[in-house]
Order: sequence, then C-alpha cells, then structure tokens
Amino acid sequence: YQYYYSPDTTTLRPTHNLAEYLALKRGLIILHRLLQTRIRHVLVEVYGDSQLVIQQLKGNYECKSDNLKQVYEDCKRLLSYYGQIDLNHIPRESNEEADGLSKRALEY
Repeated sequence: YQYYYSPDTTTLRPTHNLAEYLALKRGLIILHRLLQTRIRHVLVEVYGDSQLVIQQLKGNYECKSDNLKQVYEDCKRLLSYYGQIDLNHIPRESNEEADGLSKRALEY
C-alpha cells in the first residue's frame, strides 16, 4: 500500500480492498505505458484475492464505499481501454504469498 500511496489517496482508510484496487490501478497504468497504442488487441487477465474487488469490476456488485469509489472508477476506466478482460478471483487461502504481502503493506 505504501508504494501506491499518492496525494489522491491521503484521505482513504487503508484496507485490503483498497490495496487491491491501488495495485491493479498501478499495474494497468504500467501495462498501458508498455503497450502504448496496441491495447485494443490485448487480453488482460486480472487475478485478485479480494472477491469484492473482482465482483465489483465484473459488475456483479455495486461499489458503494466512498473509500473505494474513486479508485474503482479509475480501474474501470483503465480496463475499458482493453479489448478483452478476464477477471479471476483467487481465494486468499489459495495464495498465501499475496495474503502475507497485503497484510505487511497495511502495517505501514
């Protein structure tokens, strides 16, 4: 979380879901810069251990949290640049390394 901390997130409560959104946002920005204009022809696969985040991005859950809304909207906008998106939920218990990293990041 600390790595993705920026002026637009100074008033947000650090949560696992916020860390997931901020990591995805940063990843999509990096991918966009790497691919430049070829983004419409790319399959983007997203794997996340937050069921809430994945389901919100799929449109199955509404994002009602003021804490997440802006970053959610940023991620939706960034995802809209790509031709095909595959969003996948990986339960935390199936990904101990990611779970440990997210817990460690929240300590900062």
